[in-house]
Amino acid sequence: MIDAQKVMSTIYRVGQCFGAQYVIAVLRGMHNQKITERGHESLSVFGIGKDKSKEHWQSVIRQLIHLGFIQQVLSDFNHATLQLTESAKPVLKGEIELELALPRISAISQLTRAPQHRTANYDKDLFARLRFLRKQIADKENIPPYIVFNDATLQEMAQYLPCSNAEMLQINGVGQIKLDRFGQAFLHLIREHKAILAQAEKQPA
Repeated sequence: MIDAQKVMSTIYRVGQCFGAQYVIAVLRGMHNQKITERGHESLSVFGIGKDKSKEHWQSVIRQLIHLGFIQQVLSDFNHATLQLTESAKPVLKGEIELELALPRISAISQLTRAPQHRTANYDKDLFARLRFLRKQIADKENIPPYIVFNDATLQEMAQYLPCSNAEMLQINGVGQIKLDRFGQAFLHLIREHKAILAQAEKQPA
């Protein structure tokens, strides 16, 4: 069973009513109170992804959302749950082969494991501009800034400079819902910043 099938099967087995973190916990065979209470440790998919990291499965889920095989749906409690789309059925049945990009997690994992090096790796000027944009959006939407994106997510944007939807979905803290709601403004700012940097490099010393 390929990784995409493992994710889709787990989403289906838990009833398509849980978010990414719960699905990943089941995939990796994590024993916690919520999983035990629901009896999900007895599912056939429990632990089938324990050989891969949490970051790996986050990347797989992001790609499947971007490709339209999974959708995020807000529950009655305003929680994002993962559900399969009609396009997922042929993949689940093995009728079509699906090749996903190699998850770009090594550098991201390094940031997670070594936060003391973060400040040396990201563009601080861009980070400041991203924070200002976040405040503008938060004020307009009348929500706390962290609901838009937290500082760690903005720092990662300022390091990797994502310029497309697919690249933005590789950033920790960016899911399809937030990408649709807030992402385009941040992508526009990052593209603009990269263009300014490129122009500056062309200027004679």
